[in-house]
This record gives sequence, structure tokens and C-alpha cells, in this order.
Amino acid sequence: MNRYLGICIALLSAIGAMGNAMANSSPIELKFSGTLLEKQCIHDSAEDAYRVELPLLSVKYFQHYGRGPTTRFALRFKDCSTATLNKQVQMVFHSPQVVNVDGVSMLPTEGGTGVVLGLNNAYGQPIVLETPFKAGVITQTGIGSSNELFFEVYPLVIDRNDVNPGEYSATVTFEMSYL
Repeated sequence: MNRYLGICIALLSAIGAMGNAMANSSPIELKFSGTLLEKQCIHDSAEDAYRVELPLLSVKYFQHYGRGPTTRFALRFKDCSTATLNKQVQMVFHSPQVVNVDGVSMLPTEGGTGVVLGLNNAYGQPIVLETPFKAGVITQTGIGSSNELFFEVYPLVIDRNDVNPGEYSATVTFEMSYL
């Protein structure tokens, strides 16, 4: 029994001596590092602009129906950082001009045709320009990853009697954030 008591006292003394040695040693550094990304995802386009072509329609079509068919399109993003995995993408579409048609914000077009453009989210619900909305979720990350966010656009004439032939176009810009 005395032998076990002696061993325990010796062990406690050794542990105490180690604690004193650690307390008297120089401080240990703890370093933190990180990386700032210019963009969390890269827009997958060879150019700065993305062009969506709408179907060719006649003046008579618009005079009869007033609205053209919906064209579905996707904005693609690649090489998303791992920090964006499963993050909700919030977007805002910006336009220097907005026309309100029956409570829906629409894009006026250039070209004098009388056509305005409506934008919808992937579920066919109108996008309110200049207002943040949830556009989708990032599901793929890393080099070579690709994510698509889907939208719809459609042409509409405000006055069926004021439709003119010709080309029309409108431009929006967008911002993204991750929630």
C-alpha cells in the first residue's frame, strides 16, 4: 500500500513540474488565415452580356393576342466556392426604366414597336424589377461546377392598336447575393 502511495505522489509531482514548465515557456502562436474571393461564382458566359432571343412574331399576332409566348432561359454560373453550397441566391434585376402594366413591372423596349417585356421567375411568377427575390439554390461547387438559375421572358403590347413592325430590345443588369 505504501508502495502505491509513493508512486501516486511521484506521478503527481511530475505532473505538477510539467505544468510549471509549460507556464514558464514562451507563448504558443495561433494563426488564422482565409481567402477573399473576387466572385463566389463566375457567370458562365464568354461575353459580358447574355442575349436571349425571342420568337419572331407578326404585328397581326400581337393585335389579336396582345401577348407573345413565354421564352424560358437560364443564367449559368460556374466554379462556385464551397462557401456557397446550399445557399439561397438572392437576385435583383435593375433597369433604368420600368413600366407598370396592370400592377406588373415590365421593361420598356427600344425600337418603337409598342412592345414591353415581362420577366418571371422559374415558377412563372412575375419578377418585380428593383426588388430582391429568391432565384434558386447553389447545388454544385468547386472547379468545373455548374449551376443554372431559370427565368422566363415574354413580350406584351400595351395597346393592340399601336403595334409597329421592327426590332425591339431591352436590357437589364442583375446583382446576386447568397443567403
